[in-house]
Amino acid sequence: MDFFKYFFRHSVDVSANINMGLVWTALVIGSFTAYYFRDKGKFLEALLIIGMLLQGLLFCWYLGSGNSFLVEGLPLFHCRIAAMMMGIAYFTHNDRLTRFFGWLGIIGALMAFSIPDPSPYLWPHVTNITFVVNHIVLIMSGIMIISRQTAYLTVRGTFRITLGMNLVLELVNLIPNCNYGYLKQLPMSLPFELNKPMLFILMTSLMGGTIFLADRLYVMLKAIRIARIAST
Repeated sequence: MDFFKYFFRHSVDVSANINMGLVWTALVIGSFTAYYFRDKGKFLEALLIIGMLLQGLLFCWYLGSGNSFLVEGLPLFHCRIAAMMMGIAYFTHNDRLTRFFGWLGIIGALMAFSIPDPSPYLWPHVTNITFVVNHIVLIMSGIMIISRQTAYLTVRGTFRITLGMNLVLELVNLIPNCNYGYLKQLPMSLPFELNKPMLFILMTSLMGGTIFLADRLYVMLKAIRIARIAST
């Protein structure tokens, strides 16, 4: 009982104490595992369900956190959106949307681990457990989706989804103190700041451009590999 009280506590600590070296090691192992089992549909479905359940768990915890629920508790950070939408799009057979959020999950998780900004709770806590596990599951799911699907992304479709998603976040960010998607302010660990309009334009452009270019590069490399195999 005491462990569960500690695990789900709402009294904040000075900072988080996540060992990012171990996290990166787990990420590498998870990535190779996902690629090795990339053709296992049931494994992918399990990962997607785990990702959505983690969002539900975090949502329920934030419900009991008082004022921070609207500010941080809605599943509207890009990686949380990816976890929900990847599963929804996959199970409703929307291949292009699944692929878009697969890339968003991979890129977003890599950014989250490169510039970590976890909630200020000492390990173990529901927020830092979900921070680590959700991002690893995102990358594993994304790898399996990208390697399995052939519904490639278009420039127009990619930027339309990105712009629509970020406009919704901008509307929610009208609530005082909200900073969903870091569209109001970049993480404090970054040594520079941008004004809000410039930040929105930059984030939307970089996000859409990176996702589309990553997909194009993957398609090109896959075509080259197939051509080499065919010529041998």
